[in-house]
Amino acid sequence: MLGSLCVGILVPYTDPTLKDAGKPGAAASPYVIAMNRLDIPVLPHIVNALVLTSSLSVGNNCVYCGSRILYGLALEGKAPRILTKCTKQGIPVYCVLVVFGIGLLSFLQVSNSSAVVLNWLVGLVTLPTIRHVESFLLTLLFLAYGFTSYQLRCNFIHIPCMA
Repeated sequence: MLGSLCVGILVPYTDPTLKDAGKPGAAASPYVIAMNRLDIPVLPHIVNALVLTSSLSVGNNCVYCGSRILYGLALEGKAPRILTKCTKQGIPVYCVLVVFGIGLLSFLQVSNSSAVVLNWLVGLVTLPTIRHVESFLLTLLFLAYGFTSYQLRCNFIHIPCMA
């Protein structure tokens, strides 16, 4: 929120470069416009690199979680049995390939007529990802509560949970 506030202070809504938002590229990004207005030439490149890095991190997390969920479903018999095949290192290779294959459907966006399909897929993928993060945070809260109720130290998760 602080970043949005700073951008709102630095970039007025009447800025003409904001009108380029329909064009491809990151030049019309309010963050890049704010960095350019600060006259620090390398800062927009750093911001773009951070956005790209965080996007790759989210993609990696989704492939990891999706493949492990698919593997768990295959172990329970709710997905094809071939998905239980793992490498020597324990990587469910067919599950990873299926999840990557579903990710390749994002190239449907190249065509205008398939934008509707991609919007449905984005909707189907976004909600489970949000639920995954919520369940992780809920588990973390219960863990912290358990540590406080047994008066144990929980320094390894960096939450001050001593009563």
